[in-house]
Amino acid sequence: MNLIENSSSRSASIAVATVLLLGLVGAAATRTSFAATSNSGIVIPLYTYPTDGSWSASLQAKKAHPNVPIIAIINPSDGPGGSSDSNYVQGVKNFQAAGIIVIGYVATGYASHGMSDLDAQISRYKNWYSVNGIFFDEMANNQGNENYYSTLNTYVKSLGMTYTMGNPGTTTLKSYVGTLDSIIIYESAGTPSLSYPASATFYPSYSKSNFGFLAYSVPSLDTSFETSTSTYVQWMYITNDGLSNPWDTLPSYFMNEVAALDAGTQSSTSTSTTTSTTATTTTATGTTATLSISTADSANQPVNGFYIQEVKDNTAGTSTGGTFTPQTVGAVVGHSYSVTVDDYATRYVQGANIGTFARNVVAPQSGTTTFTLQGNTNLVFTEALLATSSSTSTTTTTSKTITTTSSSTSFLTSTTSPSTTTATSRTRLPTTTSATTISTTTQTVTTPTPTGTATLYPDIFKAVDLFGLPIGGATVKVTAANGTQITKPTDSNGVASFNLVDGTYSADLTYLGVTSSNADQSSGPHSITVTFILGFPILVLASLFAGTLAAVVVGRRWRRGKAGLGPATL
Repeated sequence: MNLIENSSSRSASIAVATVLLLGLVGAAATRTSFAATSNSGIVIPLYTYPTDGSWSASLQAKKAHPNVPIIAIINPSDGPGGSSDSNYVQGVKNFQAAGIIVIGYVATGYASHGMSDLDAQISRYKNWYSVNGIFFDEMANNQGNENYYSTLNTYVKSLGMTYTMGNPGTTTLKSYVGTLDSIIIYESAGTPSLSYPASATFYPSYSKSNFGFLAYSVPSLDTSFETSTSTYVQWMYITNDGLSNPWDTLPSYFMNEVAALDAGTQSSTSTSTTTSTTATTTTATGTTATLSISTADSANQPVNGFYIQEVKDNTAGTSTGGTFTPQTVGAVVGHSYSVTVDDYATRYVQGANIGTFARNVVAPQSGTTTFTLQGNTNLVFTEALLATSSSTSTTTTTSKTITTTSSSTSFLTSTTSPSTTTATSRTRLPTTTSATTISTTTQTVTTPTPTGTATLYPDIFKAVDLFGLPIGGATVKVTAANGTQITKPTDSNGVASFNLVDGTYSADLTYLGVTSSNADQSSGPHSITVTFILGFPILVLASLFAGTLAAVVVGRRWRRGKAGLGPATL
């Protein structure tokens, strides 16, 4: 299909042409609001769920450094998804109220995707989430597709949105500059050389507002590199997160990354007192600061993916948890906090770099440190391997008969990115099982070899009824790859979301005694919808139908009887 020809056909209508013209006029007026500042800013591929701590941490960074422009790219489901999500609606509102620009993720397949499909995605972002603009991933950089992206830019502006960004992830041609408001000229592991942004942006021919870059797997932040590259690019993002998904957590040094671009950083930091070069920067009591929680092995090397059981504000009497390291949360300076991190298999929590540390021997075994927050804090838990041991155990099980009877049926639909959908049905029938086991088992526990950094992925579970309506209050119990069990109810939208380490896990969704299970998922994020066919409503509908049918038959018999016509026939 000729995509350029298809897109140009939209302008055949005078009415549509008028809308596009008005959109261009509006875009010309509003675009200056983005270019008015000479400050370079942060563009965050925020591919996490709004209840994740990365959203609140982004808000805190903006509030701490209001002069630094921040763009957040949201990505509900490789695009806007199939329906509006109230958590995203509120999350976008919170960002915009704080001055964060929000743009929605749309993949263009390097100019291979049809315009009608892309227009539909763009419209859904506008109608559902009122975003400020669109981020076009998989942008082409070969000559001949410039009009494709100019057309998309025009359509975005015609809907009242004000910003577009494209991502070829590498160098582009001069002919593409201006087709969208900004182009990402680098997306790769490590930061580029200082000479790269100068050449890739054709400096000084174009304004730096036309360009940005994304760098992942950067273990430590070089703030001098940030300030140097800000000469050439308006937007940048550097993270220590890595493949296979470098955009599912914020970098551990995120607040410092934002602060480095703050024009007022030098004057403000001169009044602060550093109490620890690795842990805390003192800030005024009662203000909000960031608490970054991470885990490291005995050699002080990052070992991510440990379960954060609880972050408790002892002063306020509130607590959060249910995430994995590394994680950044907002916290109140001067408050007492207790942070608990669970053991991971044969690795256990043995200490922390701040506070009073204590081991918890109850299941699940964990370590807790208690401290008073003094300011922006990096809390690092130290992990160690259990010693090798050998033990022999004898287990005797007596004969036991278990009878389970149910007649409920559930259908499980699993959607994995990229879009592949499978469906299975499970009907539970009466079963009787009898087993007798006498065994002697010798087990040897050996010291494992760490497999490196664990990547967290968003896994979203949704419960709906037969008519596709959301079911709130369904129980979702997930057993993660590290053995941690997390149970959450679905919200009013029927959704329960988790950030899970990669690997085999199992999930049970239960509602009114009906359970559907999902396990052994492939790597990466997942969006899983479970449709419950509930027996009670079906019985009620069947009874109503039977009663109506009976009433019709009786009525017909009565009328025929009065007419002397003999027995009724259907």
